[in-house]
Amino acid sequence: MLLGVEGSRAIELIVVFTLVAVLIQMPVSLIVRVQYAVGHQAVSNLWQTLGSILAFGAMVAVAGAYDSPTYFVAAAALTPVAVSVVNSLHFYGVTRRGRQLMPRLRNLRYSEASILLRSGGRFLAVSVLMTLSLSVDPWIVAQVDSVAAVPQYVIPYRIFVTVGSLSVMLAIPLWPLHSRAVANGDVAWIRRITVRMTLASTAAVTVASLLVLVIGEAAVERWLGGNVGFDAVLWGGLAVWVVLQTVTGPGFMVQNGAEVLGPQLVAYSMLILALPAKWYVSAEYGTRWIPWVSATFYACVLLYACRVGYLRAIDKATDNSRLREAMV
Repeated sequence: MLLGVEGSRAIELIVVFTLVAVLIQMPVSLIVRVQYAVGHQAVSNLWQTLGSILAFGAMVAVAGAYDSPTYFVAAAALTPVAVSVVNSLHFYGVTRRGRQLMPRLRNLRYSEASILLRSGGRFLAVSVLMTLSLSVDPWIVAQVDSVAAVPQYVIPYRIFVTVGSLSVMLAIPLWPLHSRAVANGDVAWIRRITVRMTLASTAAVTVASLLVLVIGEAAVERWLGGNVGFDAVLWGGLAVWVVLQTVTGPGFMVQNGAEVLGPQLVAYSMLILALPAKWYVSAEYGTRWIPWVSATFYACVLLYACRVGYLRAIDKATDNSRLREAMV
């Protein structure tokens, strides 16, 4: 049963588990970039999918075994991190390519490190802002409603995050390809593949989200015995939010490949403004409307930033194309 325990102690533990997960995930998530850089995209996607599946399975198991939502939040937050840690240990400790690339202090070069820190710092800033804007919803639910209400939000949230991983698996492999294409000035390829991947990933996630909405009520009733209710407003908002994220995915991969991060930094900084809006809306109208606030801000801010950054990346690729033509 999912019976909440009121009190600041439980809320403090939820905050601790969430922060620990975020702090650990930031360094261990680098394994995804390394695997993509060496051509291990399929293996990386399998690990990420495994993390999402195990996280959902852990939440279901904990929901049936414990009364405290604290354990539930711990399972939701820490399971994907644990999978990333295992992935890192396996890659660097078992695979031949990974052993060659294992970080060692003797390989440290301060000149190269400073360049990487400047570039990586911008990507880190984007990741931190994105995490802050999207990962504090359970804390808001616990504060505005109750700790007992957290599983009612987190279970559908994790379901739709798993659905959204479809777009991640489709979009992230484009990162190194776009980096090469921008450097080579291959503007036609960038435009063509971005349009195709946007249409394909959006269609896939939209169909999957609709399927979840259709079978969601029966699924949670069977798996959790009615302890987590199906709220059409909540689940519908999460579906819209995931689809909007998917629309911007391929465009942001172009910007990442071109190292055009300014629009993303501004957009995610502005997205932090959604947090007080979420608090107000959930306090006045209920926590079921939190995803709709996220979706509204995403539609107003991130879609525009995605277009601005994409056009800047195209301009950068066009300049490289002209430079290459002049050198011929």
